[in-house]
Amino acid sequence: MKKLSLVLPLILLFAVGTVRADDVYTVTSAGPLTSFSVNLNIVDNDSVPIQSITFDLSGTHSAFNSADPLTFDSSSGIFSVVNGTGGSYTLSTLGSPQNFGGTLEYNAWELTFTNFGLGNSFSFNWDPDCCGNNSYGTTVGEQAGMLITIGTMNGNVSGTLEPDSAGNLSVVIPSATTAPEPSAMMLLASALILLAVFGRKFVHSGFAA
Repeated sequence: MKKLSLVLPLILLFAVGTVRADDVYTVTSAGPLTSFSVNLNIVDNDSVPIQSITFDLSGTHSAFNSADPLTFDSSSGIFSVVNGTGGSYTLSTLGSPQNFGGTLEYNAWELTFTNFGLGNSFSFNWDPDCCGNNSYGTTVGEQAGMLITIGTMNGNVSGTLEPDSAGNLSVVIPSATTAPEPSAMMLLASALILLAVFGRKFVHSGFAA
């Protein structure tokens, strides 16, 4: 019984601690970092659908002036979808805008979705601005530091876009709820059954655990 009492906690710990490695959302902006072709691709690898994605530019730094973050205006030609999900999307700007020569520029904006589930992806081209210049040529690398928040029915999760080893910008954002693998659940159930059976056996036999 002593050996069993040592083994069962290890089984339980392994079963509960085993989680699905693919319960993540990935966001990538293809390099090279000096490219002026700015694209973002979001992939849902989680069973929990994406309801919204918020892009906060306040942590970015432009090459023109590192003290100035990138900004965004939703005028025609600034944003174009390359590959959409099975549903529809809505784009909204957030916060108070800055007025640069009649153009309203924002530091944050959001996409909301009607059907963005497991295995779906959403890709778009966009053209951020900077420093009061709505014709500013942003590079891929200048998006580094952008905070991306994924909104789901289970809560919000966030990550920051940063350079990766492949020469792109990317971030992997874990799910708001990471579920155990089916195999881990079976292991946990087996451990609980063993605990109940052997515990009852030794109690009825008059042995103390």
